[in-house]
Amino acid sequence: MSTNAFVPLNLFVAACGVLLAGYIVRKILKKKLREEYALFWGVFTLAVVVSSFWRGWIDIVAGWVGVDYAPALLWVFGLIFNIVYLIHLSERVSALRERTNRLTQEIALLQVEQKKLRASLPTPPSAAVVVFLLAILLPAWTPAVKAQATTPAPASALPDEALTRRLDWIDGKLAWAQPPAAWWWYGWLASYSALTVGAAVTFLVTDDQEMKQDMGVGGVQSLLGVAGMFLAPLEARSAVDELRALPGTSRPERERKLARAEGLLQECASTEADGRHWLNHLLGFAVNAAGGLVIWQGFHRPLTDGLLSLAQGMVINELQIWTQPVRSIGSWKEYASTHNLLASFMLLPYPGGLAMAASF
Repeated sequence: MSTNAFVPLNLFVAACGVLLAGYIVRKILKKKLREEYALFWGVFTLAVVVSSFWRGWIDIVAGWVGVDYAPALLWVFGLIFNIVYLIHLSERVSALRERTNRLTQEIALLQVEQKKLRASLPTPPSAAVVVFLLAILLPAWTPAVKAQATTPAPASALPDEALTRRLDWIDGKLAWAQPPAAWWWYGWLASYSALTVGAAVTFLVTDDQEMKQDMGVGGVQSLLGVAGMFLAPLEARSAVDELRALPGTSRPERERKLARAEGLLQECASTEADGRHWLNHLLGFAVNAAGGLVIWQGFHRPLTDGLLSLAQGMVINELQIWTQPVRSIGSWKEYASTHNLLASFMLLPYPGGLAMAASF
């Protein structure tokens, strides 16, 4: 079998490695993955990409260790990788458990010291002294905290009418954002799926070598597009359905429903912002550049063919990014601004003086 026959598989494995690398970077940016684990998975991703273009190394290693069936070494390496990773995680869990025990003891000691300190504090100043100090200090702070001088009231402190009004407002905004989000997500999922199936069928039935190569590269790229739609779905597609499924008859149920509604609106805005992140442009360029490079170097075709493949892929990638709806972003900003969910400051009397409290 010729080397060119393996190129679509090489491209698929390499593209999976690039997609995994992008997913890891995304988790780092969202503060959901520590750098030490990112390095661990980064080495694994690099090994996948290198192996996709140079599979002769497994035969070389198999010859060194005396293994007749070289692919069996991949299972051995995978087992070793999992064992090392599990040992590392076991060490981290043990260390965290020890730290938790130590922190629990320290907190208990601090609570005892706090009680002793409170008992030794002087008698709080009279109301007249507090009023005098506030009259002196508040004018200096007023310009800085005028816009956000109060802490937003919790749901339990809201009147029934205000609670209902907030729930209805968020429900309406989520319902407003659902149709374009659903059309966009299902539309692009169907488009990528159709491109993948069409490329696979054409690859199998055509006798034109260049067409077969183009369909192999394009099919892998569109398949990665399908995977990307599932890895980063828009929350706005189903947020309003989840909200409306929550019970809201009693007062406690409505308070919990409002808390979840605010969380859903913020999650929808966050996923929409992630969809427009610069990393998606970079990841799309990497995948399409890899496809163009395979057409140019892997299939020994003109550079213009590789550039054409890159350009076509980038047009689709940018079209997907810039057509993504962003209604929830504006809705969350409006809600957070209206109900003081951003930073707020206030001055409070404290035994022996004043304290400034801040909430974010």
